[in-house]
Amino acid sequence: MRIQRYALLHDADEAFGIPDFITPVKKRFPAVKTAQKKLGAAVEERFDLDPATYDIVKAADRQALYLERRAAKNRKHEARWLEWLGNAEVPEGISIVPLPPAEAHALFLEAYDRVFDRDLPITREWMAVQDGFEVELAEPVASP
Repeated sequence: MRIQRYALLHDADEAFGIPDFITPVKKRFPAVKTAQKKLGAAVEERFDLDPATYDIVKAADRQALYLERRAAKNRKHEARWLEWLGNAEVPEGISIVPLPPAEAHALFLEAYDRVFDRDLPITREWMAVQDGFEVELAEPVASP
C-alpha cells in the first residue's frame, strides 16, 4: 500500500503548475528540477509517503509511460520504447484506453479514495472494471 500511495502522488508537483518535462529536457532546466524536488518533499511529508519507494515507483512509471505511448502513438518506433524501458518489464495483459480529462480525473479520484481512504489496493480486478483500462484476467470480474 505504501508503494501505491507514493505512485498515485509521484507527479503531484505537476498539479501545482510545474511542467512535466521529459528527463532530457529537465537537465537543461535545473531550477525546474529543484522546484520539483522541493514540492515533492512537501507532498511526501503531507501525505506521509515513503521516499524509499521512489525507485520502485519510477520503474512502474516507465511501464505506464510505455503503455500510454503504445495506446496513443504510432507503433512504428516501438522498438525504441522497449529499449528505453531498460530493465522494466512490459506489463502483460494490460492496455491503457485514453480518456477525456474529466473521466481521467474521476478515475484518479476513485483510485485515490480506494488507496488512501479505504486502504484497499489497486488490483488487476479493480482495473478490469474501470474505464481507462483493458485488462486480461484468468476469470471474468463482474462490474461494480
